[in-house]
Amino acid sequence: MAPIRLDLPTAPSPSELRITASSPSPSLPTPQPPQTRTNGLQLNPVSLLAMEGTPSELDLARTPPPKSFAPSPPISRTASEIDLASQGGYGGRWGMEGELGRFLRTVDFAARKHSCQRRKDVDQTPYINHPIAVANILSSTGITDVKVLQAAVLHDTVEDTHTTIEEIAHLFGSDVARIVEECTDNTTLSGQQRKIEQLRSAPFKSREAQQVKLADKIHNLESIRRCPPVGWGIKRIQAYFIWAKQVTDVCASAHPPLAERLQELYETAYTRVNGVYYPCHPEVCGPLTEDEKNLVDSRLRALKDGQTVCPAPIFF
Repeated sequence: MAPIRLDLPTAPSPSELRITASSPSPSLPTPQPPQTRTNGLQLNPVSLLAMEGTPSELDLARTPPPKSFAPSPPISRTASEIDLASQGGYGGRWGMEGELGRFLRTVDFAARKHSCQRRKDVDQTPYINHPIAVANILSSTGITDVKVLQAAVLHDTVEDTHTTIEEIAHLFGSDVARIVEECTDNTTLSGQQRKIEQLRSAPFKSREAQQVKLADKIHNLESIRRCPPVGWGIKRIQAYFIWAKQVTDVCASAHPPLAERLQELYETAYTRVNGVYYPCHPEVCGPLTEDEKNLVDSRLRALKDGQTVCPAPIFF
């Protein structure tokens, strides 16, 4: 077989490699100033240096858009359901969610919805304290139905945040959504009209909704007794107690242990306004006892020297 010849390129000679500034190689392009392209804007270093000390087009193009913070009440995000599902929500990811898991997922949902809200007391307590307390009151008086406890945690979400009954039904089931719907006021009515409607509709509520109503009222009444909302005078406090008793008397048979606690509250509760103690329900309340006086004053006694309750309320 004849040998194969390979023609390899030879290295260039030193004379071929010499390139002077006066005679640039015709095969090499003339160097150009570097260009910066940002979102369709073509900038060079000269123009950027000329704008030194002022926001450049490059800076503006790289500046992220301003973050929009959730309003109060926070708007329900369309992606929230996907987020919950990806975290094991609905019991669908692993299919092992029990009653405790469903309840904790409900608390998490309500906490997100009420995250920007505060109660109207001078201490501006987080609003989520209220629905959790309502569920705790029910549980501590013998209610073990997790659907009722879930509805207690969610009972203000539709009324006070951008949440829908359909959303609750999808996430927690139609039974929970039904109870929440029964506990939701018509927000198109005035405050006084809503109170009248609550009293009118109370006899027609389901047993579960009446139980949530009883716990809701007892926590509101306890809160008003110990720390009235900013701007509430004694007449408004007493009017609330009188109206609340009318509603809870109708619902009393749904949960007698709570009804007994409410009756005791109506007969003993006092509040303090401008240093003066007043009976919360003037028609049924007895004389002021030392225990009741200490209970009303306990919040103020907890303050250290120089501390005051927060004077500026946040209303939602």
